[in-house]
Amino acid sequence: MFIWVLDHVPALPFVDPRRVALLGVSMGGLLAPRAAAFDPRVMTLTWAAALLVESALRTVLVYRLPVDVMAGLSWVLLLGTVALLGVWSAWYGGRAERAAARHAAVPGTAS
Repeated sequence: MFIWVLDHVPALPFVDPRRVALLGVSMGGLLAPRAAAFDPRVMTLTWAAALLVESALRTVLVYRLPVDVMAGLSWVLLLGTVALLGVWSAWYGGRAERAAARHAAVPGTAS
């Protein structure tokens, strides 16, 4: 499934292996959660859930707002969602790194 990607991409010289993300769109939206369920390298499924909520909101708004308003608002919704997810991912990744550093600092717990 996605396992070969998770093996290959972090080995590239220009990639920080601690900051690899997996995003599934369309059929990948089905496969990415499956990869996350079986591979501990996939940090979170928050992106998939947030984009699903954004799609549901967009569907409701498309029936409630005029077409010209929705055409402009559609990009704002998508960019706002991606920006918020980027901020959340940076915070969550930093939190995980701090927890790992605390764990390594405790005697007898370092691997």
